This record gives sequence, C-alpha cells and structure tokens, in this order.
Amino acid sequence: HGIALDILSQSDRVMITWLADASQTGIYSLVYNFSMVSTVITTALEGLWIPWFTQKMKENSYSKINLFGKHYISFMTYVMVALILVAPELLKIFAPSSYWGGINIIPLIIIANYLIFLYTMYVNVEHFYKKTVYVSINTSIAAVTNIVLNYFLIPKWGYIAAAFTTLISYLLSFILHMFYSKKLNKELFPIKLFLMPLLHIAVSVGIFYLFVDQW
Repeated sequence: HGIALDILSQSDRVMITWLADASQTGIYSLVYNFSMVSTVITTALEGLWIPWFTQKMKENSYSKINLFGKHYISFMTYVMVALILVAPELLKIFAPSSYWGGINIIPLIIIANYLIFLYTMYVNVEHFYKKTVYVSINTSIAAVTNIVLNYFLIPKWGYIAAAFTTLISYLLSFILHMFYSKKLNKELFPIKLFLMPLLHIAVSVGIFYLFVDQW
C-alpha cells in the first residue's frame, strides 16, 4: 500500500520530465507540494481519529462513528474550500510569474488530496477487519491506472494531463475502497455522507475558475 502511494505521488513528476520537459515538472511540483498543505492537517487529525474510531468499532457504535465522521468530513471540506479559494493569491506571493501557469491545476490537485482523506475513512475500516491485502490491491490498481493514463496523455497535454490523471486515480481508489469497505460493514460511512461535502467542493471549484483573475 505504501509503495503504491509513493508511485501515485511520484510517478507524475518522473513521467512529465520523461514525456514532456523539466520546466513543466517544476511548475507541477510547486503546485503539488503547495496543495499538500492540507495533508498536514489530515495527518495530525488522524492521530486523534484512528484511536477513537478503533475504540468505537470495538463497541459497535456505528451510529456514533457516522455522526462524528460527518463533522470530521465537514471540517476537512471547509479546509479544502478555503485552500482552493486563497491558493492563487498565495502562489503569486511565494512564486515568480513563470510558475503562475500552474494556478489552473490547483483545484485538481487539492481535490485529489481531498479524495485521499475520504478514502482513508474506508481504509481504516479495512484495517480494522485486518483486510490489508485488499487495501494494497486497490491502491495498486489506482497506481497502475495513473501510470497508464500518464503515458498516453502527458505527451499531448503535459502537466495539465498529469493533474487530471492524478485526480482520476485517487477517485478510482476512493471508489474501490468504498465498495470493499461496504462488503465488510454496510452501516459505516453511507455514501450520502459525502454528497453535500462534494457539492460544496464543486461549487468552490466553480467560483475558483470564474474569479481566478480576481483577488
């Protein structure tokens, strides 16, 4: 699972350099690393969430997990929305104008990181039931998908294609983990729990592209 995640996060930059050019890799890397700010928050909160989640699973308190999970997801949704809406200005402050072309892929990378957070909710269920082989298989499928899509799309559209393939790969990973988690426990994290947060993300992305040139 860890190797597959490393492939997912690193293969884009390697393949952009190979199939396009190093200058595009520089732009993509800056935007990708900038957008990873959100993962600092999710990693910190997981240190609180996972022990609590494990304890409630042992108590079969599924309704309480879903209730607190809803609040947890909502909080992270607004962290992502805030990051999407202020990211263009922050990038302009911290990076020279030669990197500003990467602003257009900011929402794609941030949503990809958001999907990492969402699918981790289901991965925790798989870990609890000790089905770690399936965790590895599902993530590996997403990693291979990313490499294949990169190979065909990066030569045509460069780093922009890499941003889309990253988003598609993490979406696939989310779907695979969700379906397998449902086989283990149907009561945890119903899909409706994610519908409103995803709608909020979609609206924020629409606002981003409508007003991307406005402070």
